[in-house]
Amino acid sequence: MSKEPTSEQKAIIDCSGNIVVTAKPGSGKTYTVVAKIMSVLKDLPSHKGVIAISYTNKASSEIIYRCKSMGIDIKSSFFGTIDKFYISEIVIPFSRHFLGKVVDIEIVSIKDYPEYSNLENLETIPSQTQCELLLKSLMNGMLFLELDGQYAYYILRNCPEARQYIKSRYRFIVIDEYQDCGFIQDAVFNALISMNIIGMAVGDADQAIFGFAKRFPEYLMKLIGRNDFHHFELSKNFRCHPSIAQYSLSFLNPTQVIDQSLEKRIFETRIEGDEHIIAEFIDENLAKIVEHFNLLSQIKIENQNVVILTSSNWEAGFYHDVLSMPSKCFVETPLDKSPYEYDRFYVQLITACFSKMSSADFTDLFFSYEFDKRKYKKMLSLTESLFRIDDKMDSLHLHVSDFLEIANLVFGKIKIDNKNLSAVLNDFDLLNSYVPPKSDEISIMTFHKSKGLEFNIVFHMDLYKDFFPSFRASSDDIEQNKNTHYVAITRAIDACYFLLGTIRTSKKGQRFRTFDSPFLGGEYLQSQRKIIRYHHY
Repeated sequence: MSKEPTSEQKAIIDCSGNIVVTAKPGSGKTYTVVAKIMSVLKDLPSHKGVIAISYTNKASSEIIYRCKSMGIDIKSSFFGTIDKFYISEIVIPFSRHFLGKVVDIEIVSIKDYPEYSNLENLETIPSQTQCELLLKSLMNGMLFLELDGQYAYYILRNCPEARQYIKSRYRFIVIDEYQDCGFIQDAVFNALISMNIIGMAVGDADQAIFGFAKRFPEYLMKLIGRNDFHHFELSKNFRCHPSIAQYSLSFLNPTQVIDQSLEKRIFETRIEGDEHIIAEFIDENLAKIVEHFNLLSQIKIENQNVVILTSSNWEAGFYHDVLSMPSKCFVETPLDKSPYEYDRFYVQLITACFSKMSSADFTDLFFSYEFDKRKYKKMLSLTESLFRIDDKMDSLHLHVSDFLEIANLVFGKIKIDNKNLSAVLNDFDLLNSYVPPKSDEISIMTFHKSKGLEFNIVFHMDLYKDFFPSFRASSDDIEQNKNTHYVAITRAIDACYFLLGTIRTSKKGQRFRTFDSPFLGGEYLQSQRKIIRYHHY
């Protein structure tokens, strides 16, 4: 690879057994995963490969793109999300062994079939009755997407042909963002480990912010305590300025040793007034801030590398409306909220249409010219026609059939619903959420939407008592909010501004006097922030 690994990274790359890695933000996690994949692949024959699972298509694409850009022969590997692995590698190919026939399977939601209500919210190993319902649904040509992991787990346990295929094709599995795994993802991972496939789980318990989706870091922590796993840490934050990295760790651990000689890059910004005055502060000071950090960091910062992070889509829209400077608000669309794997694929495809990515690079993420020439050439032709459209905002909705055909190439013979796709392609504001910000636009998004991203300058909103965290928050909610705050801080490369007004306005227009969030902490945190006071005249 182009750079030498650190001692922490090298220990992971060289380890031959099962691995669990706890990786801090900006610690070179993707570099390490790619280097580990490279070390495994070099000793494998062409008919074998690795399984590389990422939580999002975007993260998966980044890993495979890095592999290919380094000239790595990925051989017979799988790169993608866990849902895609369940469906394309286990459920679709091997369901016929149980059914005794080939059935065209349609991916549907269990909520539309009340006769299967006994399967809803299934978070344990299914009972015999529930197993019979799973098989009945497949026999009727239905796969409930909410339960795709349960189908895969059942087939792995009960189908020798499926186990033999997985064992003969794959030597190694890595799952990223393991802190967001639920029961069934952990069960499938362990089932694969039991087949003598080497496992690598990568995560950070402090970045577990999806508790509302019933995904918690407990399974990551259990792996750390197992004798058959080697635990490694990636502790050095290479992304953030040292004072930001230090502050984030101090927030999690008050006993953290503090180097007070560091230049402070966390700014406690006290503003007399409400959200309108906060927006005024950003309008008046952003150019000065950008100029200042150009001099300090010796890099070019444009407004597209600046973000406002809020707790809600409503608040994000508010700042988009009241800021005088150009801004870009990234709203959640029906595709973002959908549980369907193919809708997440549409997000990836639409985003690529508006990016500088070539159709060849996009096609390379899914098919190999050497191993599947027909599908590769077909997808390349379809994506070329989409990427070449001049006025995409006004014309993409005319090409729904092309989107469907591309999705069918990727997902195989399943019925694909285009309801959410059509809703986005026919709505200017929704579609515009996938267009990258212009160089003069500041980005605005929610804390959750920012996970996995990085910005030179972060404006962090909502650090108010009884709001973040809420006065109704349970202990689990508080822990989730704490992790969300940690994630928000560590999105910042050069500077993070906590913007604290004296008045907060609710969505209904109610106005409240504000008090500091407990997340602002005691002296150990206060001493690491630089105070700025802003008065409106």
